[in-house]
Amino acid sequence: MTDKVCRDTKAPELGKHGWQGALAPDGGVKNRYAPETFLVGVFEWVPVASGKGLKKGVAKVRITGWTNAPESVRLVANHVRDQLDAGAWTGPKAIDVTTGKWAVVADGMLAQGVRRDT
Repeated sequence: MTDKVCRDTKAPELGKHGWQGALAPDGGVKNRYAPETFLVGVFEWVPVASGKGLKKGVAKVRITGWTNAPESVRLVANHVRDQLDAGAWTGPKAIDVTTGKWAVVADGMLAQGVRRDT
């Protein structure tokens, strides 16, 4: 059984970014021909109104992937988070990992149009 929540393991820090999304409770495999997808949002940590803590801001990038293979979404989300933290993200606001058009290549860069043989 898969975790019900897929989240960033990096500790919250003001002005930095994190990501979180929900997985299907059954692991996302209703049948082997149509696995389910899930979505994670990459957001900025912002202060709460009282100033005594942090909360998730608006999602800046959304990443979609298969629930039965969440590791590819985690890799892309970590890369996008790091790029946003560095102020270097110039990619799209939505990334669909299920199409196979996006992948994190060996050097840690996010590439579009990478074909991975399965």
